[in-house]
Amino acid sequence: MNKFVLMNIPALISVMRKNSLEYAKYFAILLISAVVTVGCSGTILTSDKNGEEPRVASNCDKDVIVDATEFENAPNDHVVIIDMKIVGNCLKIKFSASGCDGSSWNVELIGWGNYDKSYPPQTTLRLSLDSKEDCLAVITKEVSFNLEPLVEYFRLHGTNKLDLNISGKGILFEY
Repeated sequence: MNKFVLMNIPALISVMRKNSLEYAKYFAILLISAVVTVGCSGTILTSDKNGEEPRVASNCDKDVIVDATEFENAPNDHVVIIDMKIVGNCLKIKFSASGCDGSSWNVELIGWGNYDKSYPPQTTLRLSLDSKEDCLAVITKEVSFNLEPLVEYFRLHGTNKLDLNISGKGILFEY
C-alpha cells in the first residue's frame, strides 16, 4: 500500500470525527482505491497458448509443465544441473550439455503430477532437453521456469512448501 496513504490514515480518522459524514465518503473512496490498487499490482492475467485458461504472467522464461504422459515421453538428452535457485515464483536452473551453441535447444521442466505424502510434500520433476546439435562443445545456459502451475496444482494440500526433486537434485520451494 502507498506509504502516504498508510501514514495519513490516523489524520484522516481524526478529521473524519469532526465532520464525520462528509469525510467518511472521502475516506471510503480513498480506502477502496488503495485496496483496488494493492489488489491489482503484480497480478496480470494472460491466456494460455490455446486460449483455454488464464494464468498469471511472470518474468520467467517458461512455465513448468505438469503432465504424467509428457514426463514419461519428453526428450531426455543428457544435461548436468550446475545450480538451482528460486526467485519469487521462478526457478532458475543453470545447466550444461554438449552442443554447438545451444541456440536450437528445447528445454522444458516437467512434473509428473504426483507427490510423496510427507511434510513438506515432495514431487519429482525432470529437466527435458531436446538437442539436435552434433558438436562436442560443452555449453552452459540458464533457464527460468514459472512454478505457479505447481502452486495451483498443490495448493489444495494445505501447505505453503513443496520439496522439488529435479533430475536427482533437491530444492525447497516456499510459496
